[in-house]
Amino acid sequence: MINHSGQFERVGGPGFFFPSLAEAAQAVEVDASRLPNARSGSYYIPASVLGGGRNDAGRVSFHSDGRGGRVFNFKSSLMAVWREDAGQRLSAIEKRRLQYQREIAEAAEAEAEKARAIEGHYTAELILKACARVDDHPYLTRKRVRPVGPMYEADVAVANAVLADRGYRTAFGFQRIGYRSPEWHPMTGHVLVVPMWNEGQLGTLEFIDAAGHKSFLPKAPTAGAWWSTRLIGESMTIGIAEGVATALSIDLVRGIPCVAAMSCGNMPRVAGWFARHWPGRQFVVFSDVGNGEKDARKAAEACGGRLELPAFAGELLEAFKERTGTDKAPTDWNDYYVATGELP
Repeated sequence: MINHSGQFERVGGPGFFFPSLAEAAQAVEVDASRLPNARSGSYYIPASVLGGGRNDAGRVSFHSDGRGGRVFNFKSSLMAVWREDAGQRLSAIEKRRLQYQREIAEAAEAEAEKARAIEGHYTAELILKACARVDDHPYLTRKRVRPVGPMYEADVAVANAVLADRGYRTAFGFQRIGYRSPEWHPMTGHVLVVPMWNEGQLGTLEFIDAAGHKSFLPKAPTAGAWWSTRLIGESMTIGIAEGVATALSIDLVRGIPCVAAMSCGNMPRVAGWFARHWPGRQFVVFSDVGNGEKDARKAAEACGGRLELPAFAGELLEAFKERTGTDKAPTDWNDYYVATGELP
């Protein structure tokens, strides 16, 4: 099954199927009326969400038989599954036949996911071989942090060349500007290259340009993937955060290794993995304020850890504005440490 499913709450509960794509999409507030090249086996076709917000926050995937699939809303972390045969009165033979079809479809998806993971691992290794260790980068400077773990840099042209050689049809680096703009732009110049691990091996890469725009290795699975500021070693306390800058801030100020899950929806899955593989350790989940709090709480439950949220009182708001020279509302622990002066 598609690994992304683990990040989402399934509408209707486990085993519930909507009878059509339209009803499944409506249940999670995704506009599935204009799907480009929708076909069986399609992998995460972008779709808009209803009611505004991120224009690319919806995804639709199809089972290999074309008679069902999944609809994801990355904004609400909701997922719905549909099958054209859902709710039909079927004979025992028909039920058995459809069950076989579903098992075949799920097995095909699992094999495709496994193939994407292998491809992502190999491509990530090739790109890392062309990278250099990073000492400084405009994004890190703006966030007032420094690299304390495995982090690299490369020219986008180098990454594009590797992907072209691997047969990717789309050039690397196209990334949405912000959350509400419908425009796209190519990353240029030198970008941070952050290796992400999944199930104990290199799984994918995150790329961050000077302006803070982010992108991942095309097609490589990101569900359950993570980056750590340094080796866990003998540390009895492990932090879990959303982004790289926040994780680096925690490490620099608190002095503990901190894991970046790269998205709030991925935090519960990453937290559960670390709880299983590092038993006996204490976990602290560092949540952003607002968007992501729900997933951070789930992550704390998944690892039995403590949840910490930054509190931005009036003085801290003014201090953050003065130190950054922007009107951006602070939301995460990097912002908090910048405001308090604990990051220079």
